[in-house]
Amino acid sequence: MRSQSFTTATLAVLALLLLAGCASSSNSTALREPGFRASTIRRPALLVRVSVPDDLNQRERARIPEDYQAAVVEGLDRLGILAVDVAVAPSGLTRAREAGAESLVIIDARLASGDLRHCTGSGRNLVGPTTYWDAALEIDRVSDSKPLLVEPPSEDLRAVDVELDCKTGRLIRRRSMDELINDSVRLVLGPFSSR
Repeated sequence: MRSQSFTTATLAVLALLLLAGCASSSNSTALREPGFRASTIRRPALLVRVSVPDDLNQRERARIPEDYQAAVVEGLDRLGILAVDVAVAPSGLTRAREAGAESLVIIDARLASGDLRHCTGSGRNLVGPTTYWDAALEIDRVSDSKPLLVEPPSEDLRAVDVELDCKTGRLIRRRSMDELINDSVRLVLGPFSSR
């Protein structure tokens, strides 16, 4: 009797862990609606969410999200995509409907610092302090809130502040925050330029 209740409790805990794992990974799963191409979007609403570390000074914490949002708007403009509304608040879908947009482009960008591995493709495994942007892209249809494209943060979409010579392991240079923002935006907007 005791082993049966132990087995039942163990199964219940495993089921909860499995459900929790599925729930936490659902936001990080790439998705593309069959036949959907981001390059067909022309007048979306735009929601840009930017998080920066608390250890930055107040001026930088205010400036960097504004610069990132401006770079996204400029990047879309260069691709011939004019956003009908730009929001930084979570009410993006409501605002998109009010603006008459057919789709909502959501960009989540996070600035972070830490030790990252570099030059892994060259056989060298260099680890060093790095400032980087992780960014994600989601495009939703406004009429029914259905996700058409979800690209979660990944190493392919990561912009880093270091340029290294992987043969010698030497630092070539550290990139400015403006360069880092522009690289991150170029990477996250990549699906809009693919035909």
